[in-house]
Amino acid sequence: MSSRVTQMPNGKEKPRRKWPEKNTEEYSEKRSQNNVAVKKSREKARLKQQESKSKVEGLKKENSELEVKVETLQKELTILKDLFTAHANGTAASVSSNNMNTNRSFHQSEDPVSLDHVYSSPSSKKTVVSKANMPADSLPSISNSTVTYSLGNWTTPNL
Repeated sequence: MSSRVTQMPNGKEKPRRKWPEKNTEEYSEKRSQNNVAVKKSREKARLKQQESKSKVEGLKKENSELEVKVETLQKELTILKDLFTAHANGTAASVSSNNMNTNRSFHQSEDPVSLDHVYSSPSSKKTVVSKANMPADSLPSISNSTVTYSLGNWTTPNL
């Protein structure tokens, strides 16, 4: 039997486990056990890699969906800021054509609650947004205290 020595981190030597001499039945049995352990270890690593890969793909998909949602919400915020500014200035609303092209994506949102918000100004007056039977292609207009837009009705309190 061969005897090997392993160097320990603290400088001491530790004798390694002894393997039986080659071409013996004991050696064949140990090799067989080792081969089974190696196969099991490799299969476990392969499964872990597949799980990690599928998790990464799922996270990438979720990330892209969230990026689209962020973009949509940023466009909605721009539209709402434009409408608020127009209303605050007391002028007719003029929303850029770029913002008008995004209306369909807001109107066709998968989340039915996403367009139903309550916004409050610093003076605690509230503006309510609802998707009340509005056609998707309606143009923005301001009349009295209601702003009609394809996203829904914004009703503002009389000032």
